This record gives sequence, C-alpha cells and structure tokens, in this order.
Amino acid sequence: MWREFLTLTKREQTGILSLFFLLVILIGLLWIKPAFKEEQVDKELQACADQLKQSNSVMVSEDNFEPLQYFSFDPNNVSKNDMLRLGFSNYASDNLIKYRNAGGKFNSIEKLAQIYGMDSVHLKNIEPYIIFNVDQRLSVNNLNNSTKVNFKVDLNLQDSLDLIKLKLNSSLLNDILQIKKEFYFNQRISLNDLQSWSFSEWISIKDTLVVRKRADVVQTDLFQIELNSADTAELALLKGIGKVLARRIVYYRNRLGGFYEINQLAEVEGISPIVINDNQKYILIDTSFIKKININKASLRRMKEHPYMDFYMAKDIYESRKESVVNLKDIIQMRSFAKANKNRIRQYFTDN
Repeated sequence: MWREFLTLTKREQTGILSLFFLLVILIGLLWIKPAFKEEQVDKELQACADQLKQSNSVMVSEDNFEPLQYFSFDPNNVSKNDMLRLGFSNYASDNLIKYRNAGGKFNSIEKLAQIYGMDSVHLKNIEPYIIFNVDQRLSVNNLNNSTKVNFKVDLNLQDSLDLIKLKLNSSLLNDILQIKKEFYFNQRISLNDLQSWSFSEWISIKDTLVVRKRADVVQTDLFQIELNSADTAELALLKGIGKVLARRIVYYRNRLGGFYEINQLAEVEGISPIVINDNQKYILIDTSFIKKININKASLRRMKEHPYMDFYMAKDIYESRKESVVNLKDIIQMRSFAKANKNRIRQYFTDN
C-alpha cells in the first residue's frame, strides 16, 4: 500500500492526505457534538422547580440578612428593626419613620403605599398583617357622607336615634320603629337601599324582610353570614373577628377558591377553634361560589399555588396530561397524592 502511495505524484499524495485528515475531523465532530447538545427542558416545569428551591431556602431581608417574619404591626408605631424583619427595605423604613416624626399618621394601606421606596407587591402580600390605630370598622355611629362602602345595617340593633343618623325617609323611619315592636328583621339591609327607597317601595318589599318575634329565639340567632360572598365589613361583625382577621379570611378564601366547611377557618392565621365554635350558628356556606381548577387546562404554577396541592402533585398532573386528557379519579391515586386529603382535592379540582 505504502509502495503504491510513494509511486504517486506529489500532488496526488497531498490530495489523499488532505482527504484523510478531513475524514478524521468529520468523525471527531460526530462524536463530540452530542456532548454539547443542549438538553431540552420544559420551561414551565423548570421555572416551578427553581421557585420551589427558592421557597425551601430561608428568606432574608435585603439589609440585615435576618430571616423574614410576618406578624401583625401598626405602621404608626412599628420600629425600624421590625420593619426590616418584615421585609421592608432600609430606604422605605427610613422614609416611613421620617414621615412619622414629622407628624404624619397612617390610617389606610393607600396612605402607606405613598411612602417612597415601598414595594407594592410586598405591601400587598403583607397587607393582612397591617393594623391601624384608628378603628376603621364601619358602624351606624361613624357613618358619614363620605362613606362609599355599601354598608349593611342590622335594623334590630338600632334605636330611634341611630335610625335618625341614617338619614332615612321620615315615613320609612317611623314604619321601621313600628315594625320592631312585633317583628325581627331577618337580614341586614343595604344602607344604600334604605336611603334611596321611597315609602311605597319599602311597603312593597317589607313583608319579605321581617319575621314575627318569638320569646324562645334570641335576636342575633336570626342572622347568618354567607362565608363565600361576605365582604370584610360583614365578616368583622362575627364574634372574635375584627378588621384584620376579616381581611385574612378574604385573602385565604381567594387562594382556596372558596370554603366548603366552616372548620377550614382554622387554616387562617389567628383564628382559634373557640372563635369557630362561637360562630357556628352565624355562618352559612354556599359551595356554589367555589371556583374549581381544571387540571387539564390550568398551568403548573396555578395548580401548585393552591393551598391543598404541592409542586410534586402538580408536576405529576402536568406530565400525565402531555400524553392525553387526565382523569381526576386516576390522578389522586398517584404516589404524590398518598398523604393528601383526597376529599379536599375533589372540592377544588375538576377534570372538565
């Protein structure tokens, strides 16, 4: 072979050597390329995995590297150290204290948001823990012309002076006082309606709003609040539930999609079994208000952010539905759902 190669001309020898080295290079590239091939990763799955890692790590504040802690506080007297522990920046903390030292007061979340350096996202997350010195719960005694909330009034608890403060039609006011002698009102009535009704409108509907008094019925036993539709003003009227807890209930209700039993209130920070027991007879729950999540359509992030589902459950659903439409009955038999309360999963997730 080599003898034949040596008999070739120099140009022919150069051409053969060039072809040989080119072939070696091509074979080398075929072996090396797979090592540098970029792995195909589901972007949504990777993003959720990264977020899970972050949530498992200890959160720290940006200025003093101490663990973040969420607790109730009043911006009118909270210290700088506590603000840093709550996750406020050093800049925002200093500005809040300067404003306070200059005589400024906070009585609403909107006022607090005006401080330079406030992070609106952080402020939204921590809002359920904010308490203001001024009691902002609405009542008949502090309603004024600037009140824009559609406050609901329990007419059974208002005397003649209270009713006068509501600025009602005089004929309607007198009729209410007469009705109260023999009847109870069976529901709270919108203040906006009371102030706008003419006497003829009132007469046409009043029979649906009253029940005859019975000696064996306590007045407050006649009233109940629907947990999935009540606003914070209504929830604050429950025993042991003030403004702060009412806001936490609404916040958690939005995360859940609605309540299906009263004992779920125990999952809201600050609500004890005693409070739940005291309010058993005052609370109604309409499960038709529950907003269910379709496991065949919802994003991985949407599913795993629900309080009753973790990342691994959501991941199993997400991976399974890549092959075909998934069935909730089959999904909850997966290993990742072994410790889950399957009844609760069925309340909030659907496959259609």
